[in-house]
Amino acid sequence: VAHRELGLLLAESYTRRGQRDNVYQLLNSLVKKLPNDIPIKRRLLRCKQVFKNLEKTQQLVNDIKSLEGENGWQWRYEQARIWFVQDNFKNRYPQIISLLKENLLANPNDQASRTLLAAAYERAGQLRLAVSTYREALNRSPQDLRIIVPTVAALYKAKEYDHADEILRRAANEKLFHPELKKLELQSHLRRGESRSASDILENLLTNDPNNRSVCLSLALLKIRQNRFTEAGELLSKLKIQEPN
Repeated sequence: VAHRELGLLLAESYTRRGQRDNVYQLLNSLVKKLPNDIPIKRRLLRCKQVFKNLEKTQQLVNDIKSLEGENGWQWRYEQARIWFVQDNFKNRYPQIISLLKENLLANPNDQASRTLLAAAYERAGQLRLAVSTYREALNRSPQDLRIIVPTVAALYKAKEYDHADEILRRAANEKLFHPELKKLELQSHLRRGESRSASDILENLLTNDPNNRSVCLSLALLKIRQNRFTEAGELLSKLKIQEPN
């Protein structure tokens, strides 16, 4: 257990520093040293590099299933997640839904499976089911940003703007922060024609990430709409300096 915990802490440290290759190499090494450790295998399945070898990816899930047993929930979740991100999602969709519902039947508090179930509904175009499932997840974990962000995004897709804005206001009052949440808040202000509030958000985003060309361009365009041409020109000049060609 100590070896695992130390390894996972080191992996998290690499992740924070953006050293993804080091994370992947470390976890590959740990999987070989600790072949019966499910948390290490699950953490390895979070690495994008592992999906370059689908046979290896599937083998990790099979290993978890062997260790956990047929009735285990972790292999079901990981299998559903792997199928969810693959190109053959449409063919696997019924199996994904079945696996996640089995998890929720066994444990109604399984928020990871509930959120993935909502995302699967959303990807399949079943927006009404997606929204209702996200809502149930949010009711159970009202401050969880991993649930708040996709819930608001789905509500916008469903054109349920009032409910989405209510969630955003509550998150702001509770001082919950996530970059994606700020982008959704930006959409809300733009939809309501609140250009000053939208401008403030873009300026804060640009302060935190000065080299973000997309944010810089969006802010410049908004300044033009506000007839603030001098400020817009400065932003466009900054973009030109960053990429002269």
